Formats: sequence, C-alpha cells, structure tokens
Amino acid sequence: MPKVEVFKTELHKNEHLQDWSNDIAELENYFASITFPTQPIKLDSFMTVSNFETFIDVSLETVKANLNNPTFLPYLNRLKLLRQLIEKGIG
Repeated sequence: MPKVEVFKTELHKNEHLQDWSNDIAELENYFASITFPTQPIKLDSFMTVSNFETFIDVSLETVKANLNNPTFLPYLNRLKLLRQLIEKGIG
C-alpha cells in the first residue's frame, strides 16, 4: 500500500476569530442608556427596525448564544449599524 501524506493547510478554526464579548457589552450598555427613536430605522433595503427592544433583545441573545461563530456575525453587525444610525439621527 502506498504511503499517503496529509498536509494540514487549514488553520485551527478559532485562531483568527475576533472575540465579540467587548462589542456585546458595549452594545448592551449603549442600548440600555438611550431613548429609542419614535420612527422606524431602515438598516438596508431589506430590513427596517420599528420594534427596537425586540430587535435588540433577539439580536443580543443570538450573538451571546453563538459567541464568536462567524455564521452569526450579521446579527452583531446589524446591532452596530443600528447604533451608528441612531447616533447620527438617521431614521
């Protein structure tokens, strides 16, 4: 039987992942300290947030339950975008 060599070319999956813990804590503190806008905010051409508390709670719970899993990074990014838009007064 011929000898087969296997070369490890893939990095360990967790080596280059960013830790979301600080981002999550910052977002929790930010959203807990503000008054939500009275008008809906359009995040993109497909998503408009009108129930801020539910959107934020569900998104935070999702990223916490799936901490550092890149599949769930869009949830964290949408929270960051919402914060930016609120801070800029865009609604």
